[in-house]
Amino acid sequence: MHTLQQMEVKHNQEIEIPLKKIKIGFYLLGAMVFVLLGGWMINSALLAKNQLVGKFIFFIIGLAGVLFFGLLAFVMLIKIFKTKAGLILSDEGLTDNTSGVAAGFISWKEIRKINISNSGSNSYLVVLVKNPEKLIKRERNFIKRFAMRMNYKMTGTPIHIMANFLDIDLYTLDCLITDKRFPKKTLPNLDPDNK
Repeated sequence: MHTLQQMEVKHNQEIEIPLKKIKIGFYLLGAMVFVLLGGWMINSALLAKNQLVGKFIFFIIGLAGVLFFGLLAFVMLIKIFKTKAGLILSDEGLTDNTSGVAAGFISWKEIRKINISNSGSNSYLVVLVKNPEKLIKRERNFIKRFAMRMNYKMTGTPIHIMANFLDIDLYTLDCLITDKRFPKKTLPNLDPDNK
């Protein structure tokens, strides 16, 4: 895991924060367990002799589980084998590659505020943007656009970056974002006696 002492912020240099592949691997295993459970439900529904309504409900729940967790497992599998950084910080903005519905590039000018939020054992960077609808409409992928719209309706912003998937502690990440977003300006020497 990267710490503040290991990271140095330089102007005009991108900071690449890698994904935590082991954590993603555990999520992949969990998703696969639910895919298998959904498959078992589908199989049980197809083999059942009576109770048409119960059979139908069992089948639908199993199918929904296989589709949802299968998609999740597919995304996690791709993330494990991709070498692209999970989060990239530059002087212009940040690029989110942490999940299947990652926001991509967001300029600092578009961002109002960044908060840290916890939900259970998961930590998120909640990125509040000036014009959420513009950001949602910019997304071409229907599934990503739908997920961003749901995030916006539930939380007031379309962008949540899953910090647990990043190989960096939250304090260091917060400091790096602050340093990139609000770079310290060096003032010229104004003392006439000190040249």
